Amino acid sequence: MKNSGVEWIGEIPENWEVKRGKELFFEINDRCKNPENYPLLSVSEYYGVAPKSEKIDEGDFITHAETLDGYKICQEGDIVQNIMLAWKRATGMSNYEGLISPAYCIYRPFKGVDSKYYHYLFRTDVYADLFKQFSTGIIDSRLRLYPAKFLSLKYAYPPKSTQQRIASYLDKKCSKIEETIQKQQQVIEKLKAYKQSLITEAVTGKIKIQNGKVCGKYESYKDSGVEWIGKIPTEWEVGKTGMFTYVTKLAGFEFTDIMMDKISENGDVPIVRAQNVRMFKFNKEIINEYIDLSTSNTLNRCCLDKKCLLITFIGAGIGDICIFDESIRYHLAPNVAKIEIRNFAKTKLCEEFLMYYIGSEPGKREIANISKVAAQPSLSMETIRKIKLCIPPFEEQKLIVDYLYPKCLSIDKTIEQKQELIVKLTEYKKSLIYECVTGKKEI
Repeated sequence: MKNSGVEWIGEIPENWEVKRGKELFFEINDRCKNPENYPLLSVSEYYGVAPKSEKIDEGDFITHAETLDGYKICQEGDIVQNIMLAWKRATGMSNYEGLISPAYCIYRPFKGVDSKYYHYLFRTDVYADLFKQFSTGIIDSRLRLYPAKFLSLKYAYPPKSTQQRIASYLDKKCSKIEETIQKQQQVIEKLKAYKQSLITEAVTGKIKIQNGKVCGKYESYKDSGVEWIGKIPTEWEVGKTGMFTYVTKLAGFEFTDIMMDKISENGDVPIVRAQNVRMFKFNKEIINEYIDLSTSNTLNRCCLDKKCLLITFIGAGIGDICIFDESIRYHLAPNVAKIEIRNFAKTKLCEEFLMYYIGSEPGKREIANISKVAAQPSLSMETIRKIKLCIPPFEEQKLIVDYLYPKCLSIDKTIEQKQELIVKLTEYKKSLIYECVTGKKEI
């Protein structure tokens, strides 16, 4: 190994060189006149370059542009870069001939350069950080890595045969790692679906629980009168959340006029935001905002000092619900409502059963139906009170909860183990790429 003489490159193998980008690539600015002859490509921090038609969600438009005339044409083997997101790894080699946004840059390799090697190099943490350092702009959303700067930077330059060997090795290794990750993700999705199915069947009476086990079905069923619930056991009833509960939230004026200026990093009472409410889990580990006890007492209606349910009523996590049952006082912040079982209903409706029901398939479906459609979906307190649910006898609710809790806990633990494995595999892949493209690992 030898010193490259460049801080961000560090030591490199003896037979490697250092070259500026302009010695490796030249910018291409070929414009399209017949767009129907080419696929539209996108460049992403996640997958590099790919046909946009393969990456959009169903119902989305491939492009909102009126015409693709004037879009840039890239060839197979070109490096394509979103200059606004180069610092987030939105750079990659194209395996396709196609069209790229005129706002992006295309770099074609000179002889002696293997683009796939540089595809891996440019997407490492070292170069993501370097591209950010040399981008122009005041804030992240305005950063631009202009061609003159990209081509002036220095990069490691192994012999072309070494570049090709490294790229081929990484293609094979990364493909195996990604295949393993994909299999783990598929297992996770199946486990989530199984958990959802188990909860739904239990809280709607499709299975009967006795002594902690499923013992077939109930003897007789009746129509619930609710399309998304279907038939329920004859002894069960149907009601609305508001018949048994008290539902409230922190009003907007209460937050702006009373609480907002009192929030600090230290205080007597932790405040609960939407990020702390996950489906079936109260996440208190990420609480870092507090108010003083006097302010909490002023807004006593929204304090959390006894067992209740918390539900998010706006945004992407709308309908996430969990049990709050802490020994110290907390307080609601905006976007989270609390649901308390009224005293007269303590022997009619169990908090845990209500949580599982709202998180079941019928509960989610009703929330989707009643949420206001806007820039962000939202639920009013009145619509939460109107959520329909099936209500077994109280003792039966407890049997269902006692069955679901350990089952869900076991499934969640398995999912967590799979997610941890995915994180380890992702980090291993990242480390492997870095070691190979910088010459730390001999291929």
